[in-house]
Formats: sequence, structure tokens, C-alpha cells
Amino acid sequence: MPNTASVPFPTVSRPSRPLVGLVGFAMSGLDADILSGIQKFAHTHSWQLFNANSAWGEAQIKENSQLIDGLIAVVADDARAAWLRELNRPVVNVSNTFPEHYGFPAVLSQDSRVGELAADYFHERGYSNFAVFFLPGEHPYRYINRRAAAFAQSVNTRGRICHGVLDMYPGDSAKPFIKTGWNLKTLRDLPKPCGIFCTDDQQGSYVSFIALSRGLKIPSEIGILGGDNFSLYCNLSNPPLSSVDLDGKRIGLVAAESLQRQMADGKPAPYALVEVPPKGVVSRASVDTSALQDPLLARARQYILEHSHERINVSDIVRAVGTSRRKLEILHHQHHEHTLLQALNQTRLAHARRLIQDTDLPLYQIAGLCGFRDAHQMNRVFARSEGPTPQELRSLNHDSYRKGP
Repeated sequence: MPNTASVPFPTVSRPSRPLVGLVGFAMSGLDADILSGIQKFAHTHSWQLFNANSAWGEAQIKENSQLIDGLIAVVADDARAAWLRELNRPVVNVSNTFPEHYGFPAVLSQDSRVGELAADYFHERGYSNFAVFFLPGEHPYRYINRRAAAFAQSVNTRGRICHGVLDMYPGDSAKPFIKTGWNLKTLRDLPKPCGIFCTDDQQGSYVSFIALSRGLKIPSEIGILGGDNFSLYCNLSNPPLSSVDLDGKRIGLVAAESLQRQMADGKPAPYALVEVPPKGVVSRASVDTSALQDPLLARARQYILEHSHERINVSDIVRAVGTSRRKLEILHHQHHEHTLLQALNQTRLAHARRLIQDTDLPLYQIAGLCGFRDAHQMNRVFARSEGPTPQELRSLNHDSYRKGP
């Protein structure tokens, strides 16, 4: 292994192509996806890349800073932020460790959307009991607060209680959360079946471990959803972990675009935040429709999930389940307090909201993709629900990602 002594690059002149330094990236998980997006941009814009993922690599950048046109970095501590600032080069930060503290332009996942998407995912699969593993509070990472808070708010908006997992808070550490109104229960005492959102995949794997150690069944008693889609971690979990795909490649592309604009201006830019929406949920064995208590409702929900994008109606659902309409409607209302038609429309609305927020497709096309007859019918269903209209959603999420302070 080379030592950390600085050794100048073997050149005395600036490279003919822009030279971009990559600082602090791991070669796996979300970091690897972000690097893939950066690499794609670099290939189409004739960038040269230098990956400084060690103390030795960082020393080379410091020694040869006159050759560096810009940097994309995981800025997670004051020491790294300080030497990057001293270089006086354009920098884009892709770390979720409170980026406003370090002052560089930042490109991150849209964490509030991650939490909302997780709540939608459980709701669409018929869950009526919900919990979040890591409660919003004082954490070293911004994403934990944002994702957990958005998940809880989305659950509460539907008139449900979002529990906290008491197993995470031994001794007196739970008292501050209880005082603020959180309903904390142990995994054993959570109402079943329960959908548990973990703000990252490491948490999800840990919940799976402690649940199984307590004799709980996954997913028939608890469903578990992670928040990074680090596929290796997810597939090593027992059972394999469903997770939200943060679209790391898109984060990398947007970060590279941001750096390109700074380099064109020839100077570093002040702090600004760009949030990239998640791509969707990757389903694995830790969440399953069969977790529903009643097999008739499970079949109904599965049919809705698989066919809501088609022009189906309640009669189609009843035929697929193989029972009488009256029996299924009564059973469904007893468990969910709304009708089969409302369940179908809620699933279609959730799909429509995702497409409106995360794509630039015209509304008439989205209506067709979600099983509505046309955009007028979709607008009428939106009008009967709480929340923003399609037009308001589109204006809030223009260009598929949002800029904000």
C-alpha cells in the first residue's frame, strides 16, 4: 500500500480535458450508484476522473490542486470540509450529514418523498398497522429525521397511528419520545400485521434479526421495508429486505450537472440544495400481501395491486377473489373502513401521484397508465381525496426533482 506522502502527478501542465476529483466515496451501495451516474456524465462530457477514496488519494488532490477543475465529495466532517474549502475549487456535496452546515452545493435524495413512498407501499398492500424503527430526533444524519417524520405524517394523515419500536430505546432513552406523544411498543406488542419502515437497509436488517430472535414471523406478522436498496445488504438479510430505491445514478448525474455549471462559471457556488426523488420500491420477501389476516382480503388486495392500472371495476375484483360481492364488501369495510371501490381508487391515486411527482408525462397519459378512463375522471377522484391536485403536484415537482433551502 502506498503511504500518505504527497506525490505530484507526473505532469507540469493542466490536462487537456476537465479533471474532476471524487472524494470520500465507498465502492458499494448508494455510493457506487452515485459514482455510476457521475461516470456516465463524464463519458459524455470528456471529463477525466480521479477517485480519491483514501488518505493517499486526498493527499494527491491537495498537492496537485492546480490541476483540479472541480470535485464531487462525500462531505461528512469538518476536517474534510475545511481542506476542500481551502482549495477554492467548485465542489458538490452528496453527503446527507446536514449539508447546510458545510456550505457546499448539495445533491441528495428527496428524503421526505422516501418516507411518503414507504407509507404508500404499506398502505397499498393492505396494512393498517404501522411503525417506524428510528424516530425523528437528534441524529448525525439528516435522512433519518426527514424520512421517519414524513412516514409518520403520511400514516397519521390516513387516520392511523404510527408506532415507534421500543426495542430500539432501552432503559430511560424512550422517555423523551413518550413525552412528545409517540406511542412506543416492543416488536412483540405491536398490533399485527404491522408494516415497519426502517430509514436505511442496515436498520432493516437489524429489525429482521431482533424480530426473528423474538420468535416473530416475517412477513406474516411484521413486514419490513428499508430505505437505500443496497442490494447486497438487502439480499443478505433474512428474509431478503424490500427497500426504497433512491435512484443513486440520477443523484450522480444531477451532481455532475451541478458541478459542470460551477466549472463553467469558474468559481465555487454558495450552498443550495437539489433533491432527487426516489425511483420506487424494490419488493423482496420481507413485505408480502399474504401478511393480511384474511385470505379473501389478501386476494382482493393482490388483484388490485396487479390490475389497478387496467380498466377494472369492483365486479372484476369480486370474480377474481371467488366470493359474493356482499360478503367481500362487508369484510373489506370491517377491516379497512372503506369500500372496495375506494381501495381501488386509492391505489390508482398513489400510482398517479408518483408519476406526477417523478416524471414529466402529460396528465392524460398518466390517467391512462393508472387505470382511469381519462384525465377528467382522474381529476374527479383527486378532488374527493385530501391533498394537492394533479396540477399542484406537477408545479411542486417540476423537472422531476426539487430545489430548496
